[in-house]
Amino acid sequence: MFEKKNLIISIVMLIFALALVGCSSKSDNSNSNDSSSSKPGGSLKVAYPAQPTSLDPHLTTANATRDPARHI
Repeated sequence: MFEKKNLIISIVMLIFALALVGCSSKSDNSNSNDSSSSKPGGSLKVAYPAQPTSLDPHLTTANATRDPARHI
């Protein structure tokens, strides 16, 4: 009985600690990248074996278009 009570208390404390850490708002990111320094536009480079002709799935049925378009 005593071991079961200790196990339950340990689990409850672990859940409480995880919830406390997960809900904290302080961020300790050491990245020097600023969201204000980013520029719109540019190109996204992805390792994919084919170059899609278009990202519009209504214009073509090629796999090179279908696979990346699923994630947009």
